[in-house]
Amino acid sequence: MLLVLCQLYLSFLRAELSAAAPIRREGESGRCKRHTVVFSASAAMLNRKWKGWGPVVFRSRRTPILLAGYRQYLDDGDLRRFVDHVAQHYRPGTLERLLTTGDTLVRRAAAFGLGIVGEPSSLHVLGPALASADRQLRLLADDAFWAICQREGNPDTIHRLRWIQRCNDAGRFQQAEAMASATIASSAATAECYYQRAVSRSHQGRFYAAQSDCRDALSRNRYHYRAMVLLANCALQVNDPLDALYWLRCALDVHPDQERTRVLARRLQRAALER
Repeated sequence: MLLVLCQLYLSFLRAELSAAAPIRREGESGRCKRHTVVFSASAAMLNRKWKGWGPVVFRSRRTPILLAGYRQYLDDGDLRRFVDHVAQHYRPGTLERLLTTGDTLVRRAAAFGLGIVGEPSSLHVLGPALASADRQLRLLADDAFWAICQREGNPDTIHRLRWIQRCNDAGRFQQAEAMASATIASSAATAECYYQRAVSRSHQGRFYAAQSDCRDALSRNRYHYRAMVLLANCALQVNDPLDALYWLRCALDVHPDQERTRVLARRLQRAALER
C-alpha cells in the first residue's frame, strides 16, 4: 500500500512539472529558470487540499527557547535570569515533555527548569531520570526531585514540613515526631512528611515504626530512595541484613549516585556470601 502511494505521488509530481513548462526569457539562465519552475510546481502541489487531507505543513527544527536560556546560564551563571526565563516561557507539562523527548542538553535544561516551576505531578517524570545514563542529567534531576518534594502540599503543610526538618536537624526528635503526626492526622500528609517522621522515630530507637512510615512514604512516592535507605538502616538495627541488602539495591536502582549506599551494599553482599 505504501509503495502504491509513493508511485502515485511521483506520477503526480511529474504531471505538475510537465504542465508547468519552463519559459526562457532573453538573457535568462535555463538552469535558474528550471529551479524556479520546480519550486513553483512543488509549492502548488503541497498547498493543494486533497480529499480528506488538509494542507501539508512542515515543522522547522528550531532550538527551544529553554535551551537558549540554559546556555546563557552556563555562560554567565545568572540564576535569577534563568528562573525568570523559565517562569515566563514554560509550564511544567512542557518541561516534562522536553525531559522525555529532547536531546541531551535539552533534557538537562528541562530537569533544571522543573526544579524551579515543577509540580508534584512532575515527580513521575523526574523519577526515571534519576537513573539516566547521563550523569549530569541524573544530578540535575535529583536536585529538582527533592526541590519539588519540599514544596509538595498546601502552604500550611509546606510550612510544617520545614519546621519538622529543622527539628530533626537540631536533634529535637520528639517535637518533630509530634508535629509530623499532627500533620498526618490532618489528612495533609505527603511522602516527605512520613519520611521525616520515620527519621525522628529511628533516632528514638523505634525502628519498626520507622519502617512502617518509610513504606507509607514509598506508597506515595515510589522514587523516594532516601526512604529505601532508611528502611535498610532500620533493618540492620533489627538484625535483618538480607532485608537491608534488598532495600539498598532498590535505592541504587532508583539513583545510582550514592557511594556510601553502594559501599554498604557490597559489604552486606560479601557477608551474605561468606555465610
